[in-house]
Amino acid sequence: MKNKLKKTVIQEVSLRSDRTVWSAPTDMCNNREGDAEMTLADMHRLAAHLHITMESLYDKYCIPILDAENGGPRMVILSDGHADRKCPFEKNGVCTLGEEKPSSCRMAPLIRNLIPVGSGAWRVGYFLSSGRTGSGTVKYSASDLLRAADAEGTEVAFGHMRLGFYEVYKHCAMLVELTGKSIDSAFVAHAMRCFLTEWDNSKSLAENAAKNHQEFRKSVWALTEPRLEKALRESNRFGR
Repeated sequence: MKNKLKKTVIQEVSLRSDRTVWSAPTDMCNNREGDAEMTLADMHRLAAHLHITMESLYDKYCIPILDAENGGPRMVILSDGHADRKCPFEKNGVCTLGEEKPSSCRMAPLIRNLIPVGSGAWRVGYFLSSGRTGSGTVKYSASDLLRAADAEGTEVAFGHMRLGFYEVYKHCAMLVELTGKSIDSAFVAHAMRCFLTEWDNSKSLAENAAKNHQEFRKSVWALTEPRLEKALRESNRFGR
């Protein structure tokens, strides 16, 4: 299995060494709408590669994606800011980031997501995309795929990010159901920015990801919990 991300080399993402799921030149752009999802590790690596701060990278090249119904967080992607959400680092079908491209781009067309494996427990799973919805039905071995994409180090940040987003998303959905009003989307977007730009060089990737996960939840919950408690009291009072 060829697994080094170098220009003009063919990258193979495989379930087994004898089965290629996808194969393509690694200097081509694999980004489609919403595919260039950023993790804390991607932000840190790309900022260093471009010699800019993580805040500058976020503000210039990233946009948060919020749920249209409840304003809850979904993901942060690389984008030039236009309606088609085109990646700013794609030039004539070629990825100009080379080996520094986000791990989500390295894994395309496979979709990473959290799979429930028990009460309050998840693991990272990989799926073949089923159209633009990003859903899929074919699961792959994470260990083989991570090695194929040289992406083992990003999974801690990805897992914490998705858990944080998922918890707040469910919180927002409950709030909308009880009150009929979404939370402040601008506040959630700001919290997402802080979540992916705050980095302590004295801490490891795992420690940074865990810290940001907790701070993100605290920030958003400080806004939503009083409203949720009020809605629950009113709901109980009127027997709804």
